[in-house]
Amino acid sequence: MVIFLSTKANQFKTEKKGVSTNRVKALDTARGYATIMMVIGHYIQWYLKSIIPASFIQNISSPSIIHYIFVPLLGISAQNLFVTIPAMGVIFQRNLYKQRNMDENLLRKSVLKRGLLLILVQFFCNVIFSDPGYTWAWFILSFIGVSIIVVYFISKYSPYIRIIIVIAIIMLSPFLKYYFFSAFLSLFFYKNAWSIEIFIYKMTLQVVFPIFPSIVYPIIGTIYAEKIIEAKENNTQFELVRNSLICGIILISAFFLLGNIYALVNYPDFWLNLPSRVDVLYVFGTNLVILSIFYWIQDWQEKSLKIFEPFRVFGAISLTVFITHFYLFPIFFERILYKGARQSTDLYTIMQFSLALIILYYIYGLYILRNDRKYSVEWLLRRFI
Repeated sequence: MVIFLSTKANQFKTEKKGVSTNRVKALDTARGYATIMMVIGHYIQWYLKSIIPASFIQNISSPSIIHYIFVPLLGISAQNLFVTIPAMGVIFQRNLYKQRNMDENLLRKSVLKRGLLLILVQFFCNVIFSDPGYTWAWFILSFIGVSIIVVYFISKYSPYIRIIIVIAIIMLSPFLKYYFFSAFLSLFFYKNAWSIEIFIYKMTLQVVFPIFPSIVYPIIGTIYAEKIIEAKENNTQFELVRNSLICGIILISAFFLLGNIYALVNYPDFWLNLPSRVDVLYVFGTNLVILSIFYWIQDWQEKSLKIFEPFRVFGAISLTVFITHFYLFPIFFERILYKGARQSTDLYTIMQFSLALIILYYIYGLYILRNDRKYSVEWLLRRFI
């Protein structure tokens, strides 16, 4: 549909008045979408009757279609979109500094402070809310903190160099995991990283968001952010949307086609290989499509649809939502509302709880936005940067 839109419409839109190359509404909407999907996906993954296949354990049901929709299909793209958008923000911030002739050192200090603060926030959450054995566990906030620091320095290289780095990481990551597999076995029964060697191994290869290969998503995000800036400056937004949709559809198609030779494409492949090379194609493709659609509607066509309002609100408080839904509300749900709820709750109860939580977050988000985002995690972090 987008492909057949006239480029004249694009010219008309950008000629109406000056177009900011730094304000991209689609990013706020995409962040809010990813946050909502994570809330629903996490509670389905944690509480819906077991996702363990029946062939492994008797008297436990096999995964339902709901699991497949919200965890592998929507969940994997949403969680990686969540970690990609902060990296894109670094590029827009750099462009803003350049337009205002601000010192590059100020930007570097800002990025380093923000990255280190996110790592400390993750450490604090691990200490306060998790098993003490997971004190040094590497997780999503720590990964975002490291990724924005990494992409700040890597983004100084040309897009072609960054693409080569991405391909190298994708190709080498399974081999690194395979090479260090014996080390993983020796650490299998140890949750914590009580030495720097174990910590580096865990954060780079083992955990849910290992630097290798998950860092490829933020790196690709920097390239796409630069393409958005270029499209706005050169009045080629139609071409950006069209090409992004085409590339996204090709990558998603490649994911399903290459699934027939999964083991060959992902060699050396084994259960520790997370994520696989095929998964990377799927994430790139779906996120390109999602960002393109949001960008087409909100930034190019400049349409303000009410359906996007909840996404905008959640995008503004995404860090607060993530920390509270991941660490605080499960305690409330399990210990007060429903003891022993893990992987034993019916879908109706989960959706009721998720919907009530989303409404509560929405009301809270409206209050936060009307009060300059005070009393949120984002507000607290901003005071230190």
